[in-house]
Amino acid sequence: MIDSHTHLDVCKPPDGELVEAASAAGVRRIVTVGTGPASWSAALGAAEHHPGVYAALGHHPNEVSSFDAEARAELARLARHARCVAIGETGLDYYRRGAPPEAQAEATRAHAELARELDKPLVIHTRDAADDTIALLHEHAADLRVVLHCFSMDERVAECVAAGWWFSFAGT
Repeated sequence: MIDSHTHLDVCKPPDGELVEAASAAGVRRIVTVGTGPASWSAALGAAEHHPGVYAALGHHPNEVSSFDAEARAELARLARHARCVAIGETGLDYYRRGAPPEAQAEATRAHAELARELDKPLVIHTRDAADDTIALLHEHAADLRVVLHCFSMDERVAECVAAGWWFSFAGT
């Protein structure tokens, strides 16, 4: 079993205990997600320290107001790390609206370009943004391996499956 989306850096107890407990429960691989510059190094650190842990690096849609040229360059540099297996999470979140929709879309396009350049899957956070998410993915990520996380568009499952996109089972 693989946990394809966790945030070890915000969980208690310490990473080592969490990884051991997951292993005891049958989880053989964990992808811990860095959602912005402050958590990218923590995700990579956990991946370097624990053999079954890997990192996904991106800029969460609610925090993309700080996704400037410097953050883009740093993300591109860190995403080349051997233990980084995916780009994201990124996407559209109209539920919380922590950033303007156009800023979220611009960041998602940049993440898709990086995923394509590095040949890594793209992890998409989508909440209350079904039409815009699907249009954005068809236009900018049709050729990518896409994992839909924080998926809130049950009525569009068949369309997403037809596009070849994968799903993570999250709390929403």
